[in-house]
Amino acid sequence: MGFRGVYLTVCFTFHLYYSTYLNLTWLNPLMLYLLILVAYIGMYRLINDYLLKNHDSSFIALGVSLSFAILPTYYVYGISVVGIPLLCVAILNFYYKDHSKWDYLILTIYPFYSYFALTGIFVLIVLSLFLVCKLMFEKKWSQVLFNIIFYLTCLNLIVDFQLFYTIFINTDFDSIRSHWPIKQFVFLDSVKEAVKLALYGQYHAASKHFFILLIVVPLAYFSSFVNKNEKLIKTLNYLLIVQFLIVGFYFYWNIWVVFGPAF
Repeated sequence: MGFRGVYLTVCFTFHLYYSTYLNLTWLNPLMLYLLILVAYIGMYRLINDYLLKNHDSSFIALGVSLSFAILPTYYVYGISVVGIPLLCVAILNFYYKDHSKWDYLILTIYPFYSYFALTGIFVLIVLSLFLVCKLMFEKKWSQVLFNIIFYLTCLNLIVDFQLFYTIFINTDFDSIRSHWPIKQFVFLDSVKEAVKLALYGQYHAASKHFFILLIVVPLAYFSSFVNKNEKLIKTLNYLLIVQFLIVGFYFYWNIWVVFGPAF
């Protein structure tokens, strides 16, 4: 079953027990509040310690950290996303040789309470690219970065060994999800789903930000044109382009599922 399978089984059994027999359903929001706290502390430290270290960043750090912390999140995925800023702080502390025992703890805990397929693999890819770029452009080998990559890789192999075993060794494994009925989107349905994703968010953690966008975006453009702020207009355009790229990826993925890679 693997560590994660045992861990999820224990969590599910505990959840079933306290929700059915003890009526402790208040533990669900408690888990969410803990994730919010992790997100806030991580982003606040990242801004104060590195992003705006030499500036009076208290107000900015407070606002950005709160904004990041209250983003909708699906608590089942643990600290996969909300723990990224705190992980970045720990990695940077090691890189600049200003680490403590807490940084060791953060590096160790993150793989156990996150999902490798969701964020872990991308953390390792970014760190590896940074290591290669440093070697190519600065002609320097960062042993610290290599040690971090090696350490996180080993922990992920331990935590998700069943995943790697299935991918590289037991390739004939038949997952139960392969038998699930997949909703087949036609062209117009894909467009509708993509637009819904852009306006309302993913259903696991829907943000319901449509009405905010409806007010904020036109006001931002109006204010930019009135004040002739070309820099702000370009920034807004870039943000909208990124949004459309995300929507386009979702749209393309749904079409790819229906028509295959030939499309």
